[in-house]
Amino acid sequence: MDTEKLRILEAAAAAQSLSAAGEQLGYTTSGISRAIASLEEEMGFPLFIRGRRGVTMTAECRRILPEVRKVLHAEELLLQEAGAIRGLESGTLSIGCAYGGYYRKYLSETVQNFTARHPEIQIELFQGTSSELMKQLKEGRGDLCLVSWREGDFRWIPLAQEPLKAVVPAGHPLAGHAQTGHSLAGRSQGDRAQVGAYPIARFAEDAYIDLYPEEETDNSRMLQREGIRPRTRYACTDVLAALGMVEAGMGVVLVNEGYLEHWQGQTAALPLDPPQLVEIGLAVPADRAASPVLRQFLSESGL
Repeated sequence: MDTEKLRILEAAAAAQSLSAAGEQLGYTTSGISRAIASLEEEMGFPLFIRGRRGVTMTAECRRILPEVRKVLHAEELLLQEAGAIRGLESGTLSIGCAYGGYYRKYLSETVQNFTARHPEIQIELFQGTSSELMKQLKEGRGDLCLVSWREGDFRWIPLAQEPLKAVVPAGHPLAGHAQTGHSLAGRSQGDRAQVGAYPIARFAEDAYIDLYPEEETDNSRMLQREGIRPRTRYACTDVLAALGMVEAGMGVVLVNEGYLEHWQGQTAALPLDPPQLVEIGLAVPADRAASPVLRQFLSESGL
């Protein structure tokens, strides 16, 4: 089977558009359409439903897509291995990142140092939740991900442990001495001690702002593990927007402490009772599945 057709399939599925896939891969829209039609004939079933606004994958297409990605990943590994044998430096390193702030800076500096030594290696960066990125890693769509720990068959390189915090409005009963116009992040250590902690059972009482609803997150994993069903009143897919909702008095939100690094809103960030820690690190494929480029990156980065 022609793997270029599989690459076209993956691009069209991701873009939900034949024309966008063509622009990405350097084909005309008609060329993409012919390739998809040829692949559909080989497979024996339709892959996309055409519409005015683009294409939608059929159930059959969704079913085979993970296997398509495995084939493309295997091809990339083969080409990299062949290049390594010939003494050439080429290939792609796909890196996912679920966190910003310090972690993104650390990752960016590490990647920059590597690319300075290997300018012919292409770097692809993508974002998502930890669970999303780990799924991509499992499917062969990523080489390395900076995420919070997840179960799975991979190598784990721990970097830090970060506490989960409950962010509440300044006027919340548990905010203690929080004053309007000041966030907990800007206070002295003594002030922080007066604020106290947020019992995790209280998420079932206070209006709760659900971050990334319907997705597995550190928040949802912790609440499920503790057997707590939060009193969800709002849903949001942006941390800063959720913090703004807290500042407006709409409810409370649960976040990793790192997200509060530059937040200066009128809120209080409380440690949980009992404390809840999230381990953050780098997830990479098991050694047997790591590409030559990834192995070189890990070796030179001291990982």
